Amino acid sequence: MHNQPIPANGDKPCDCCKRFHRKLYLLDGYWMGDTCAEQYSFYQRDSKLTSLYWRGYEKQHAKVKRMLEGK
Repeated sequence: MHNQPIPANGDKPCDCCKRFHRKLYLLDGYWMGDTCAEQYSFYQRDSKLTSLYWRGYEKQHAKVKRMLEGK
């Protein structure tokens, strides 16, 4: 799923949550931490907010949706 990560250096924030993760992975043109990349892959499979997976995780859904609409 992931390619080689770049180590944290404080120069590049995560494209999804804008935080500085320990490692960033390039996934479909976005630099994301491991947890954000996992949320992104779930969003790619099922982007409907009403699906069972996103119940209780509405903030993560909104983060990924905002990232994808911004590009």
